[in-house]
Amino acid sequence: MVPSGRCPPGPTLLSEFQAQPDDKKGEWLLINQTHALQAISKLRQDKNVLLYASAFLQKPQAPAPKTQITYEDINGIMSTLYGMQWNKGLCLVLHTPGGVTNAAESIVAYLRSKFTDLEVIVPAPGRAACRAFRAIRSSADLIVTAVMAWLPPRLRRNREGWP
Repeated sequence: MVPSGRCPPGPTLLSEFQAQPDDKKGEWLLINQTHALQAISKLRQDKNVLLYASAFLQKPQAPAPKTQITYEDINGIMSTLYGMQWNKGLCLVLHTPGGVTNAAESIVAYLRSKFTDLEVIVPAPGRAACRAFRAIRSSADLIVTAVMAWLPPRLRRNREGWP
């Protein structure tokens, strides 16, 4: 669980998940994901939070269109944002290997048409979401990355501003 607002380390979460009976694993994931997203919202001054993720780290053998940002994602994002309070801003948690640049640009244009304050969090280590940053970097007000995440040199900023 994430009641303190801090996420436990990955191995702890994995152990807790594996200890769940098979018929309770889905519920456990939903509860923990909801708590984590609520904690992010609280840390980010009550912003809306959108988790945009794929299983690219768990399924490296999957074809790229199954794990990357594509045009099919645009309608899903629009539907997910329905009912959000635009004036609160958005914290986008981006956990993908990148994708179709034009699709990412379309998503960013839509997000910017709704939110004046847009933050992006990249929790994955390595070069995750590298290509997506080509579309997102010029529009995000703040980019926060995991310590081991790779960013192009001119995007390495704002890490000190994260609470």
